[in-house]
Amino acid sequence: MNPTTQFLKLKDGTIAYDDTEGNGQPIVCLGLMGDTRQVFRFTRERLAKAGFRVITIDLRGLGESSVNWPEYTIPAMGSDVLALIEHLNLKDVILIGESISAGTAIWAAGEKPQYFAGVVATGPFMRVIKVGSFMKIAKNIAATSPIFWGPFYKSLYPTRKPADFKEYTKMLAKNLREPGRYKATTAMFEASHAESESHYALLKAPALVVMGSKDPDFKDPLAEAELDAKAIHAKKVIIEGAGHIAPAEFPDEFSAAVVDFARSIRK
Repeated sequence: MNPTTQFLKLKDGTIAYDDTEGNGQPIVCLGLMGDTRQVFRFTRERLAKAGFRVITIDLRGLGESSVNWPEYTIPAMGSDVLALIEHLNLKDVILIGESISAGTAIWAAGEKPQYFAGVVATGPFMRVIKVGSFMKIAKNIAATSPIFWGPFYKSLYPTRKPADFKEYTKMLAKNLREPGRYKATTAMFEASHAESESHYALLKAPALVVMGSKDPDFKDPLAEAELDAKAIHAKKVIIEGAGHIAPAEFPDEFSAAVVDFARSIRK
């Protein structure tokens, strides 16, 4: 399943997305820093087969979305998501955010709670935290050039890599070499997560936190998941062996967690 890319033109640029369409409950999936919406290529298929309408979005500046946006903050990216939801006239949305876009998802769902039935935060950066020294050094090196992003990206899959990983990372490297794309990545790296925290109290939809037990972005992934789940009164799922990008590394387990969550909150 490889839906055709569609585009939404906004004031400062164009957002790329795809849509399996249909009458199922919509699940909107947000890409992550330094990656594209294709990170959900496996979960999109599984969720669609489970009866959901799946929309995946490239964050501004990345994938097939346009470059040179004036800012790459949590509220700016969240506003893009809300604009697309309004454009497609979606209701009862389950919004999935991965890594930095988990914070984006919480901001968006807090800003316009009437649109959302649920929020899933996976590998979430959704609060202001102190990053471990090793990860800080690794990210600082990775942020200097696309050349270093590849090895860093591979470290996010500690247990197993998808069968198409070699081809996928080549595509990703090519995308990041396009003018303006790495600038967007480094700008997101510097984005504050305080805006996500400010919307905790505004979040009305049920929430789920999904964390890989081997997520290298956190010193103690299990403790981080516990803190995050408590902060937004969320259910919690730990995927044993998964790293930072569970939707691509463990798509069966991740998709099952999302489907179980979606069914549990249906009215």
